[in-house]
Amino acid sequence: MSDNKHSLESLAPIARGETFPAFDPRGVSPAQLQQILEQGIAAHQNGDKERAEKCYRRVLDAAPNQPDALNLLGVLAAEAGLYGMAVDLMDRALMTRPKDPHILNNKGHALSEMRRWDEARDFLERAIALKPDFDEAKYNLGRVLRQLGHVDKALLLWRDVWKSDDRVFAALVGITGVLTDQGKFEEAERTAREVIAHLPHRPAGYIGLAHTHKFTKDDGTLEQIEAQLKKDDVPTEDRVALHYAAGKISDDLKSYENAFNHFDKANSIAFQSYDHKRTEAYRRQKKTVFSKRFFKERPDWGYKSSLPIFIVGMPRSGTTLTEQILSAHPDVYGAGEIESFDKLARLAEKITPSRDEFPTNMLKLSKFGAELIGERYIEDLRHRADRAVSRISNKMPHNFELLGLIAITLPGAKIIHCRRSPLDTCLSCWTKNFNDAHGYNRSLTDVGRYYRGYHDLMQHWREVLPLEILDIDYESYTTDLEGTARKLIDFTGLEWNPRVLDFYSINRPVRTASQWQVRQPIYKTSVEKWRNYMPWLQPLVDALGPLAQGLE
Repeated sequence: MSDNKHSLESLAPIARGETFPAFDPRGVSPAQLQQILEQGIAAHQNGDKERAEKCYRRVLDAAPNQPDALNLLGVLAAEAGLYGMAVDLMDRALMTRPKDPHILNNKGHALSEMRRWDEARDFLERAIALKPDFDEAKYNLGRVLRQLGHVDKALLLWRDVWKSDDRVFAALVGITGVLTDQGKFEEAERTAREVIAHLPHRPAGYIGLAHTHKFTKDDGTLEQIEAQLKKDDVPTEDRVALHYAAGKISDDLKSYENAFNHFDKANSIAFQSYDHKRTEAYRRQKKTVFSKRFFKERPDWGYKSSLPIFIVGMPRSGTTLTEQILSAHPDVYGAGEIESFDKLARLAEKITPSRDEFPTNMLKLSKFGAELIGERYIEDLRHRADRAVSRISNKMPHNFELLGLIAITLPGAKIIHCRRSPLDTCLSCWTKNFNDAHGYNRSLTDVGRYYRGYHDLMQHWREVLPLEILDIDYESYTTDLEGTARKLIDFTGLEWNPRVLDFYSINRPVRTASQWQVRQPIYKTSVEKWRNYMPWLQPLVDALGPLAQGLE
């Protein structure tokens, strides 16, 4: 089994709507169609995707609802990154064969690549129910469950897959990741080294090992990674991850020039595109729509609940640490990074009479609609908590973009805004292998410009929102942990509990780049870390402008 990560190789006929040479489907027998289908499968397995597509389309020319051809054409679309098209094709296949576990698995995987986790889970669970020994579906479901925060279930699935077939190294890599989420770093390290022992020629084990602990001496891992990077046949995605891993280890070892070079190469290879003008135009729309007048004309709107806490800010600004501290309080459940509000912004588009997209459509949102959106969010929150609590936090940093929608739909929400030195924040973003939805972090110039836009938007929210925003500076944790923690707890309306000062000892999964840090007592080495890289940071300093001097 592969790790199911699709390449971005585009199938030109799908992408451009082209057709293959004329083919007369009339009079083709079922046996001939099966032969054409098998030719397509063989071509697909050999990497000849264009020929595979040609065969699948020929089958569909003769039999438009043939489920195998629809499903396999959908797989080709997914491998080309055309997930919406893939889902549509697999839906057509399921109309004819609704209980085919392979089609259900493929659709679930495509949905997961679109980050539609809950929908993906449904299809993958159905596939396994129909075919209990379906290791590929179990592996894919493990990926989805990990994203949804159900890491214990993901771990059980991957261990089951590994027990069933110890050649499925993707499951072992997944186990390493979950153990790291859970803070079981020694066990995660042993598992990563087991991956290396089985697959010394592949990068997965080295990448996992780099993130299981802080390197205090060179144990040969960096040399092994750099040897991997000298090979010509390393896939691009693996090459990027290896450079990030080498950069992280070099940083641990205080070899900052080598670290910078690896991070720079990783970002250069991974960079696809980032449209700064589009991002800023979107933010200007929000500032125009969500004005003081907007909220003044809509008093007493939204769903009343004191349950939600939103922890927002730039990534790498202390959001994970803040949630970890709050989660140590017995009346708080830390739900991690929940993407619900992106979905609710799309729901807002469906329940407004305007044809405009978010945020312009908010001008036509009804009072009932605002309450509906808030209620849906609270229902989602309650399903996530594993115990009865009075507060549930969502630490999706980029919810700072949606504070206008949050304010009009959840007037009782608490907003905690995490801040950190702009240079430290931006540098840290640049050194992390975020997914392509970020984009801005691949360039020092782009991440600096993005930060300035974020800073400007937060200034706007402070001026117009009818919600109080608590600013928490990361640096304050290192100088006055108890005072800062008391400020947090008081803001949420809860009684003080000293357990929050032992945040690093609580047992909860953490699925961010801060996995290791939040399981340690507070330390100061991340404050002004940018000084170690100052010789190479001029593009970032120029992009930040006045903010490079500190928070305003």
